[in-house]
Amino acid sequence: MEPPIILAFLLCDHVWQNPDVGTYRILDTFSGVGGFRFPLTRRSLTVFFVLTNGHGSHKLRLELVDVDEVRKPIFVAEADLHFVDPRQVVEQAIAFKNVTFPEPGEYRLKLSVGGEFLMERKLEVTQAGT
Repeated sequence: MEPPIILAFLLCDHVWQNPDVGTYRILDTFSGVGGFRFPLTRRSLTVFFVLTNGHGSHKLRLELVDVDEVRKPIFVAEADLHFVDPRQVVEQAIAFKNVTFPEPGEYRLKLSVGGEFLMERKLEVTQAGT
């Protein structure tokens, strides 16, 4: 069986889902963050993803790691996914609060489904004023 296909994989400040119709509003997307002091704590970081071509139930895993993976992950999250049909499109947001980056550098947001790595996103963390 083929793995699910990623249609979107975004980092943003917040995702709001309209309870009446189920549509999403994605607020303030980004590919990098910066700050003056480290460790740097970001009050919110939300991951929004859209998948299709899934078959049955799977465990989704998100990890935010430093580029060399020498430290423990900044966060790890797991969620259950269920596809009733491979043509189904699954949209989901996972929000994290008070995400702390120990130092400036390159980080990776990794997405796996059913134990199979699908994709990663680079997140550049910079120190302002240098």
